[in-house]
Amino acid sequence: MFFNAHTYYAIRKNANANALTIAGGIFPDFAKTRLISWDDLHKKQGILEFSGFIQKSHPKYQSFLDGIIYHNDLDYTSHNEYKNSKPGYAYATITPPLFDLVKQALKTDDATTKSLSHNLIESGVDYHLLNQTIEPITLVKDAAGEIDMRELASILSVFYEKNEDEMFAGVKDFFAFVTRYDLRIIEEWVKLFTDLGTSYLKINVDKEHIKKALELSFKLTKDTWREYLETSIASKNTEIKDCN
Repeated sequence: MFFNAHTYYAIRKNANANALTIAGGIFPDFAKTRLISWDDLHKKQGILEFSGFIQKSHPKYQSFLDGIIYHNDLDYTSHNEYKNSKPGYAYATITPPLFDLVKQALKTDDATTKSLSHNLIESGVDYHLLNQTIEPITLVKDAAGEIDMRELASILSVFYEKNEDEMFAGVKDFFAFVTRYDLRIIEEWVKLFTDLGTSYLKINVDKEHIKKALELSFKLTKDTWREYLETSIASKNTEIKDCN
């Protein structure tokens, strides 16, 4: 799920969510920087290992861990299983026309196209959510301004055995990326996917086709996005899980 839906989920699950909770709620997608792997904060083992390190060495970051677990909860219903049915909401909502538009926009192989098509569905959830409330945008921006990025980078560099300055640059870039766009507007989504392709995926994005894909994703999610979020929020299953 995209960062605004993750933020909304976190604050609905935890009325006392703070800046570290919000930051942790979007941070597993830091993997897009390639400074950590997808499995590091999306798979159960990686989350448990990082949690153990934080709880032992940096207990004041417990709220950050809470956010990561909220991220895991929502990703599971988006990717893996929703309403006792597999796959999750985003993958189940992909249609052949959406798949074809994404493939034309990104020129990717079938596996990558399927993965990115689910991102388009998740974009639809974010788009509709933000046109109901801008609170997630405000909270993410506030969190980015409040957390100590240098300290976070230092912690990450020790655990993941990476250069601290590179990690710091990556953390700053990640939070700049997630606060850069007004995602109530389709043109801003086009910019996001164009930038995502260039900066992280290292591919060129056809703007005409990605806009058509976004328009379709907004239609596909228009009548189901709210139920999806509310059903996910109501779930009592908080066990850490492996997410695809």
